[in-house]
This record gives sequence, structure tokens and C-alpha cells, in this order.
Amino acid sequence: MLASPYSTILSRVVRASADEDRVAHRHLDGAELIVLADGAGGMTGGRQTAELIVRFEYRALHGPADCVDELRRLDGILHSDASCGESTVVLLVVRDGKVFGASVGDSGAWALMTDAIVDMTRHQQRKPLLGSGMAEPTGFGPALFNDRLLVASDGLLKYASRSRINPVRFIRDLNAAEEELVAASRLPSGVLQDDLSFVIVDPARS
Repeated sequence: MLASPYSTILSRVVRASADEDRVAHRHLDGAELIVLADGAGGMTGGRQTAELIVRFEYRALHGPADCVDELRRLDGILHSDASCGESTVVLLVVRDGKVFGASVGDSGAWALMTDAIVDMTRHQQRKPLLGSGMAEPTGFGPALFNDRLLVASDGLLKYASRSRINPVRFIRDLNAAEEELVAASRLPSGVLQDDLSFVIVDPARS
């Protein structure tokens, strides 16, 4: 768990099979940067591509247009590397009390508001993925950073029902919220159907 004057961040990756999910968070030029990538299965290099995405040296990001430009730049770099495959990505930035970013694929970023859940990445392009050389990143925000944020791969968003995610809005203990999200993604037998990764970002509270 990472704490700063602006937010508290908790990340988790749970391996079910392919081990192709990656997450990272860091401070960059006065902002907090969260990156989540889910390497595409069924092709060579998905795991390596996800790793490169979260380790990439992003430039300073001041709005969604900057995030789109950086993902386009990264798409070209990945595509030119024959050892790389393709991946989803969510690039999310918290700066000056606002949140914004860009994404490609079926991973997503949700704002868990008190009275609703808002999918900030609802307009993203599912394909082509990053690394294809043809990815079309979609920007989102800026929006006020007043609510808990959830950035997650499809291993959670596809398999955890909205009714199980809803209560996580109100669980103040981030470790308890983390465990509930993992439990919500499991089959009744306890098995996970896919790797899952997520990052919970909470505004700093006085």
C-alpha cells in the first residue's frame, strides 16, 4: 500500500493461469501515475508487453491528450519490437485534485461514487490493442478526484458482478476491500477463471 498527501493506493495481481497482468504506480512530476496492462493471450509476447507497458518511462502528463499521445508513442515502440505482442492498458493520472487518463482494450477505470459507479473508460476502443501499431487510445476526464477509483483488468470486470463490486464503495479498510474484490471474481468453487489485477485509489482523508 502506498500513501501520499493526496491519496492512498493499493494494488493487487492474482495469477490464475497465464500470468500476463501487470500493475504499477509511481510519482511523476507532481502527479500520481497508475498503469495497468493485461497481455493478450494466444499470441507470443503478451506477458513481456504488459511488463514493458508498466515500466515505460512516461513523459509528464497534464491532461487526457497527453495520455493519448504517450500511448500512441508506446504503441509504435512495441510494434517495432519483434519480441513483443499486444496488451490492454489503462493509464490513469491524479494531478491537482483531478483524475484523467487514456485506455485501450477491455481493462477499465471506474469511479466508485457514493450513489453510482461511473465507468470512465466506457468509450474506449477494445481493439486493436496496444502493440499492434494501430491502437486508438481513448482519453477520459478530467474529473474531480473526490471518490474511490478502481482500475482493473477483465479478470475482475468480466467475472465479478456489479452487485458484488457495489459494496466495495463503502468499505473503508482498503485491505478488506481488496479481499472482497478477489472473492467477487471467484466461481462458487473458489476457482478464478482468469488472471486478475486491480488498483484501488482513495482520496486522502483528513
